[in-house]
Amino acid sequence: MDKIADQRSLLMAHYRHPKGHKTPSSERVVIQAINPVCGDQISLAADIQGGKVSNIEYSARACSICIASASIMTTLCCDKPIGIFEDYYTEIRSGLNHHSLEKTEPLILSIVDTVSPSRKKCALLPWDVLNTHINNAKDMDGKHDLGDVE
Repeated sequence: MDKIADQRSLLMAHYRHPKGHKTPSSERVVIQAINPVCGDQISLAADIQGGKVSNIEYSARACSICIASASIMTTLCCDKPIGIFEDYYTEIRSGLNHHSLEKTEPLILSIVDTVSPSRKKCALLPWDVLNTHINNAKDMDGKHDLGDVE
């Protein structure tokens, strides 16, 4: 198999067996978003405390790209410092906008190298939602930066 075929296979594995795909409980703060272009819908909850992202859960009525991207995001960012999420978020946005990537995380590349420009909003939707969740937590905390966990 070639590199792109391997990356597509990895993407489809995350679609078929998504990490974090679970309806968030009603006691949690849930951020919802819809991609108006294709109709993808996602509801996401995450714990943002002590400079760390944890317990990411989401439910989605979405295409394979969106669900796979949410699963990859959960895999890479759950139980990690906010800065890790922010680095990956910057990287995936840059890669999907056809800029060069500084890092070569295979899971990020599986999205960037296989998603067509017309589907980049599908891939970014879960990342945008978690970014909103983190920014809301920062605003509620009254701080510009929640800090990194060492």
